[in-house]
Amino acid sequence: SINHCMSLRKAAIKGGSWTMLGAVITAIIQILRPTILTRFLEKSDFGLMAILMVVLGFTNIFSDLGVSVALFSEKKISKREYSSLYWMSLILALILYLLLFLITPLIASFYHLSELNTLIPLIGIELIISIAGRQFQIFKQKELNFRQLAIIDIIYALVSIASAVILAYLNYGVLSLVYSSLLGAALRTFLLISLGWKSHPLSFCLDLKANKRFYKVGIFQTGSQVLDYIATQIDVIIIGKFFSVSELGGYNLIKQLIIRPYGILNSVITKVSIPVLASINDQLDRLKEKYLEMLKMVSFLNVILYSLIAIFAQEIIIILYGENYLDNKIFLQILCFWGIAASINNAAGSLIIILGKTRRDFIWSAIRFLTNPIAIIAGATFSLLAMVWANSIYGLVTLIIYFYVIVKPILKIISFKDYTNTFINFILPALIMVGGLIYIKDVLLSTGNIMIHLIIFSLLYLTLYLGIHFKFTRNLLSFIKGK
Repeated sequence: SINHCMSLRKAAIKGGSWTMLGAVITAIIQILRPTILTRFLEKSDFGLMAILMVVLGFTNIFSDLGVSVALFSEKKISKREYSSLYWMSLILALILYLLLFLITPLIASFYHLSELNTLIPLIGIELIISIAGRQFQIFKQKELNFRQLAIIDIIYALVSIASAVILAYLNYGVLSLVYSSLLGAALRTFLLISLGWKSHPLSFCLDLKANKRFYKVGIFQTGSQVLDYIATQIDVIIIGKFFSVSELGGYNLIKQLIIRPYGILNSVITKVSIPVLASINDQLDRLKEKYLEMLKMVSFLNVILYSLIAIFAQEIIIILYGENYLDNKIFLQILCFWGIAASINNAAGSLIIILGKTRRDFIWSAIRFLTNPIAIIAGATFSLLAMVWANSIYGLVTLIIYFYVIVKPILKIISFKDYTNTFINFILPALIMVGGLIYIKDVLLSTGNIMIHLIIFSLLYLTLYLGIHFKFTRNLLSFIKGK
């Protein structure tokens, strides 16, 4: 009904406002975190942490067999069902931690880093902590209670950065990153359980038969996530193996700068769009319309962000990490292509979740699993720079493949032209403008005040970009205002 659509629109806008607020504040804190810590820690400390996060992220995928994602496709679920899912996830987390503990020596031997024998079992505790709160977070999202989630994220980020800086100042080295991560995760889980218990109290029961349909959806999601995670993290795995841990530390800091923008924007859009799209998942025409609107918004905003990052790569690195990291400038600029492609592909994740098309997602992840390592390894045989180029070019090529593997089979009535028009019209003009502005700033005006450069060239780029896309900018502002 019209009233239902209007209420969903208002809920989406309100939820998006809170989610955006939380995401922006969290992003600022996350940017400040390495900015401060690079003054106390070595590149090798960040390299070790990058390996730890890859290991932790991999085991975390198996912790609930994709059931958390399957919960989004279920409009109704009984107390017995979600309680059984919760306890099973915790049991799986404990089993995975034990397995992680047993294989730690193998991982340390693979990287020739004895420090991992102590660090991996320690950071692995976060796996159990995080799982304890995950289901309560999902229920908050389904209830469109983004205000509480935003506040929790802000508290988590503040505690994490404060504890990390204090411990780094006290010369705890890489342990400052590990302990702060554990403390932040523990507080976040405590808040999620405390706020979610009233609406979704747990009872102790294990009923695999009753939860069979969740695992049926979740098992494909898990397989997809495993393959996708390996494909996404293969660069970190390869660099850690064939290059120094210091080079890995510098590269991973740059990669995190690229991941963060689309991670923030897509997180906001996904959290808000999933409940809205779920309410019209039986109306293909409207799903297509809403998906294309979402894709345009993602492309429009991410192209702005990555264009500015590419233009001001040198200034960003000096301000955030210091001149010792300037040798990574070219990596930051090249990876902007990868960031734009990843953000566009990621936008279809909402459709996969609300329609339960996990098998299709599994096929896509299998393709990436088989092809992405080839590009990464081929580049790495020449140099780290060649590997970065190979990864970014591969990311752009996947935009085409992704349409035929994921988007078209799900939204059968969508055309390739409809799909590509949502981002090509933003990318091509931006590419020309960014190339010209980089040449003017770094070649013709190679010296000058950093802040003056930031202000002048930001205003110049935004004026050109928003002017070219004036109509879309106006429509976007009207939507945000709720008109």
